[in-house]
Amino acid sequence: RAQAPQKHRPPKRHPDEHYRTLCHTAHARASWVYASNGVAVHADSWLGDELCIREAQHGPNLTVTRNFPANRWDGVLAFPSILYGYSFGIGSKGSGLPAPLSMHPDPVVTLDTVGWTRGGWNKAIDVDFDRRPLKSGQNEYELMVWTAEHNDGDWAQFRTVRIDGAEWYFDAWVTPHSSIEAASMRAMTGMTSSGPLIIFDRVHPVRDATVSLGPFIRYAQRIGWLPRSGLYLDEIDGGFEIRSTTPGLEVSGFRVRL
Repeated sequence: RAQAPQKHRPPKRHPDEHYRTLCHTAHARASWVYASNGVAVHADSWLGDELCIREAQHGPNLTVTRNFPANRWDGVLAFPSILYGYSFGIGSKGSGLPAPLSMHPDPVVTLDTVGWTRGGWNKAIDVDFDRRPLKSGQNEYELMVWTAEHNDGDWAQFRTVRIDGAEWYFDAWVTPHSSIEAASMRAMTGMTSSGPLIIFDRVHPVRDATVSLGPFIRYAQRIGWLPRSGLYLDEIDGGFEIRSTTPGLEVSGFRVRL
């Protein structure tokens, strides 16, 4: 389980490619830019050191360019990611989100990645829902699909489920107001963060993955962690939840099909 997936060559860069560097420190608004296809690429550090990423302007992609050390907070400190939809006022152009989940019950997400660095992190597809169309503020429900993780918890203790042709560790809980994300949210916005968090962690990690989210959503609905009706799909992110890392984690491709 601790072994990295088989290595493959990173994608070739366009000869005229230009790069943009984004850095973000805790308690400041996340740094972000639009990639060429309208999605938002953003660096987001909650309670850690400065997080810096590089984004090639033909995008969407991102690469973590500096060491990001752990600190006294035992949890996720940053989430550099590519955003489709809306999150705290940052929106991707032409996504059509937020929208009723009943309009898009089977989103398909491709998350291609490069790098297997030291530290603790996961490669995540993050999906946020609410009972109203939400463009700014804290979502009520969060579902995460991890295509790989490294030193990010003892997941072998949890039950496994077979979804979308693969085995996944499964866990879900209600995030408390004392969580790292909630503490940072209160400091930056005055709002609290508490709600169901549903995680599927792939038993056999992969670098590149195309994931049909519908089966994960319906599983969470079937066992009572998501409402069966009345939900809005607000956003879909692809990136890395980071506790600590050395440089080199990269999202080389991110696509969403609703």
